[in-house]
Amino acid sequence: MLPIKIELPPNFLDEEIRDGYVVTSQMKKVWAVQLDLLSELQRVCKKYGLSYYADSGTLLGAVRHGGYIPWDDDIDVSMMREDYEKLKKVAVKEFSDPYLLQNAETDHFYKGFCRLRNTRTTAIIKNDIGKSYCKGIFLDLFVMDNLPDDEIERKKWVRNIKRHYRFLRTVIYQQNVNSFWKRMLITTIGTFYRSDEKQLAAYYRYEKLCRKYNGIPTKQICFIAHARGRANRYWDAASYSSTELVPFEFLTIAIPTGYDARLRTQYGEDYMTPRKAPNGHGETVFDPETPFTQYFVDEDNHEATT
Repeated sequence: MLPIKIELPPNFLDEEIRDGYVVTSQMKKVWAVQLDLLSELQRVCKKYGLSYYADSGTLLGAVRHGGYIPWDDDIDVSMMREDYEKLKKVAVKEFSDPYLLQNAETDHFYKGFCRLRNTRTTAIIKNDIGKSYCKGIFLDLFVMDNLPDDEIERKKWVRNIKRHYRFLRTVIYQQNVNSFWKRMLITTIGTFYRSDEKQLAAYYRYEKLCRKYNGIPTKQICFIAHARGRANRYWDAASYSSTELVPFEFLTIAIPTGYDARLRTQYGEDYMTPRKAPNGHGETVFDPETPFTQYFVDEDNHEATT
């Protein structure tokens, strides 16, 4: 039985063909868990007057398909920094088992965004292997910050952000450390950052840098803490001046009223023409009915098995 609260429409979990693509019953179960996470997020946002926006493939799916892109396997949303921080403050009391708002403070998740997880399920991504944090099925929640208008200033800022994030990735997570001597150096430096306090302090410095231009009117916004300067992730702030609700499967979801300009920037002028593309996570082990804690993870071969 799926560990969810929402009531599913009859036959929602049945396998079906959408746009010539087979959506299996197993993937429908994954979708059901994610839609339940979306429903929980919407509940909390409504209670506290917070705004969110469908983002990336979820925004494209909402506009083009009225729900998931048939070959997509996750839900992406975004929030402005002010509302994002308010959500984090109320998360502990609002999200109870099996829901967890995963971030640096709650679960050693130093990624520049949050994930709302269902802790009684499994979604193990290759990059998650070896990490101690929760690996339940998730909804990605990105945070939007202002971008400086001056191009030279922007490039300097983005370089600084990339440098800070590279430090977090290598010292805290020790990712992409290939050579023996580099591994030794990182391990030595990492001894200073073994405590939660030191790791959080390093992460807070990173987020402070990402928030540098908030409170200053700028023409563009971006989830810079995650995208770290990719040009197709810069959007006109005016596109997010308001929201509208549109169908998303059997729920509704908020999208920015300027969604057309937003989607053209990321997906091109012909974004309404379906093109099968891989998701951004790579291969993922999904199990919507088994907790991730019951999986054995082979770190050497990057495999997860029950």
